[in-house]
Amino acid sequence: MKIGLIVACNSEIKEHLKYFDKLKTIKVRGMEFLKGRYAGHKIYICQSGPSEINAGIHLQAMIDNFGVDLVINSGTCGGFDKNLKVCDTFVIEKATFWDISTFVIDIITYNCDENLKNFALSLDKNLLKGNLGTGNTFISEQNLKDRLIEEFNVNCCDMEGAAVVYTCQKNNIPCLLLKSVSDDGNEADFELNVSKASAKVAEYAFKCIENIKK
Repeated sequence: MKIGLIVACNSEIKEHLKYFDKLKTIKVRGMEFLKGRYAGHKIYICQSGPSEINAGIHLQAMIDNFGVDLVINSGTCGGFDKNLKVCDTFVIEKATFWDISTFVIDIITYNCDENLKNFALSLDKNLLKGNLGTGNTFISEQNLKDRLIEEFNVNCCDMEGAAVVYTCQKNNIPCLLLKSVSDDGNEADFELNVSKASAKVAEYAFKCIENIKK
């Protein structure tokens, strides 16, 4: 199977690349992709950079050029619940563009693939179910967190996830979102914990890949 793995930032991708012995670099119109093998699957990896638009552009290029069968977006997130700890990891059920108006796109909340969600949750009892809010900024203000919890019932936030689900659904490709808590919306805490949280989410991502049938 061809699996696309999309990761946002350099600190995150470093932890994911540790699972490969050998990788081939492929350049497509100024974008760089890596190709490797893991558990019998062909894996195409990209570091999109943060933001919705970067995730969408890189993922569409991956789909167009490599014909991936499914996509995993593996990365870190800010957690809204005070009981959450660094490295707690979510299987995302719904992803919402919290910073885009319905005047721009009719639907801003997208359900993630049901089969992949259930598959991932069955592999490890420590994985949590969660709803993700995606926007192009860190969410550190408590009043904004409260509004997003009330309006969209989100548990966590990032800058890419909803764009990944949106792009995959437009291309009729299933996707799985795995997000490990690095902070509570504070950029300084993100920098402090990103490597640790990335290592944890990478562990879960590759556990999923190991158990996907060829």
